[in-house]
Amino acid sequence: DMENVTVEKLANLGYMSKTTFNRRFKSEIGITPIEYLIEVRIKMAKLMLKRKDNKLTDVALRCGFGSSAYFSSCFLKYVGLTPSEYREKYAGRHAD
Repeated sequence: DMENVTVEKLANLGYMSKTTFNRRFKSEIGITPIEYLIEVRIKMAKLMLKRKDNKLTDVALRCGFGSSAYFSSCFLKYVGLTPSEYREKYAGRHAD
């Protein structure tokens, strides 16, 4: 579940401090671990939003966002649409 994934937990899995993990991750991947987690969470949310029976708050929490307000602002920043606008446009489609 994405709601349980944190940078701290990932750093611990790699036996590194959070600072070292952040530095190494950005050096290898090109973005920070939190940016990567947000991108993964947004991809998961996009899939869930294509089903109209998933409530926006449930999507936000299941994808690891602490609140629906934070989810909405991240989604708008990364996708260019609000979660509701995205759902309206893409509901029922399987591919992005």
